[in-house]
Amino acid sequence: SNLVFLLGFDLNVWNTVIAFIISVFILRYTLKNILEIFAAMFLSVFIVLISYFAAIHYFDTSWDGQGYHQEAIYLLKNGWNPILEESNSYRIWVNLYQKGNELIQANIYLITNKIEAGKLLNLIFVYIAFFVFWSFLDTLKLKKSYCFFLSFVAVFNPVVFTQVFTYYIDGNWYLTLLISLASLLTYFSNKKLQYLIIFVLSSVTFCSLKFSSIPIFMVFAIMAILYHFIDQKKIMIIPFLYILVLGFFCNVNPFMTNILNGNHVLHPFAGDKKIDIINQNIPKLLLNKNRVERTAISLFSKTNNDFKNATFPDTLKIPFTFTKDELFINFDTRLGGFGFLFSGVLVISLLLASFLFLKTNKLEKKILVFVLLAFLLSIMINPASWWSRLSAQIWLIPLIFIIAGFILKSKQAKVLSQITLVLLMTNVLVSGGISALKLQKDNEIVNNFVKAVGNKTIVL
Repeated sequence: SNLVFLLGFDLNVWNTVIAFIISVFILRYTLKNILEIFAAMFLSVFIVLISYFAAIHYFDTSWDGQGYHQEAIYLLKNGWNPILEESNSYRIWVNLYQKGNELIQANIYLITNKIEAGKLLNLIFVYIAFFVFWSFLDTLKLKKSYCFFLSFVAVFNPVVFTQVFTYYIDGNWYLTLLISLASLLTYFSNKKLQYLIIFVLSSVTFCSLKFSSIPIFMVFAIMAILYHFIDQKKIMIIPFLYILVLGFFCNVNPFMTNILNGNHVLHPFAGDKKIDIINQNIPKLLLNKNRVERTAISLFSKTNNDFKNATFPDTLKIPFTFTKDELFINFDTRLGGFGFLFSGVLVISLLLASFLFLKTNKLEKKILVFVLLAFLLSIMINPASWWSRLSAQIWLIPLIFIIAGFILKSKQAKVLSQITLVLLMTNVLVSGGISALKLQKDNEIVNNFVKAVGNKTIVL
């Protein structure tokens, strides 16, 4: 799509036809068995169809989804070339933000002529993330039951299950990061080519979604190259060069267009015309606090979205305590956004981490420190690390300790890991179930409205 824009054309159905042909070639190059290739193609079509019917069943009623993501998708589908021209969009973010998600969804909209169909991408990323993460756990020789439950918890981060039927991009940001990291770690272990290809493609997608993607990806990339050099005594360069080249073409808009328009390359987040988006949304109780304090307060706060009236220390909670109101999470929750049990999970995780550092050998300690350092750096370079949807990788930190606890041949570590996993499962199932019921109720209201309107357009 970006090459089409650079050549001066609009989106058309041929984009998808050519992409499909390329994907078949990648399958043929990666999988040598013809039956595997046909099975992969059949499953892909099946998953796309299931995702399509689920996506069009639910209307996106979210704030940002309707606010500007749908508008970007609509404009791209209807002839807007973001590299060569500015849109006459209602929201300025349509021109200024990266469009990795919206470009794929605009192509889906172009084929189906149903704007809600683009959300099928979210469900496809859920599927891919689940099985790529499972593949990574499989290389660690974990029990199949652990692989299933850990993959389920990893994928159904509260940011994902609250946004999966919306056009918010934070859930896909998290899922593509998960796919990228899990596929690279799987490749380190089994050296299978398809995981390296998945790593490259998911990383390019991740770096094309949000402004925060590239610095966070750089943290993980540097740590991965260092780890690979220490472990293999070789510098891993070629896959990252592919990511750099493909990432450049996929991000001509907005980075190059910013420069050509006389703006800072990271406009609107840097430069003379900088727009302060974070401080417009930050809860008042986090003002005048540093990033570490903001993140800690948010993680140990009652789950709520009151960014004007919440006060410190009243918003803080004793881990494992909660009220009925805390069971529901929405797509924008600013405080305690990972759910009603997550602060308790962090406490148990710290106990598990302490035990792991006492019981593991020198090499295992180094690997654990390496992984944790990468995650902590990726969190702390983000000025909005306190907001769960903008720092969704925090969710994976307890999972690092759980996985290490299952690998370690220790009964105590195994029990602590099981407790932590059960707490995370409970957190996901309870809050996710309530979120699903709310989605269904909201969708019924919208459907009744649509039926009442009939076959005509209403201008609001």
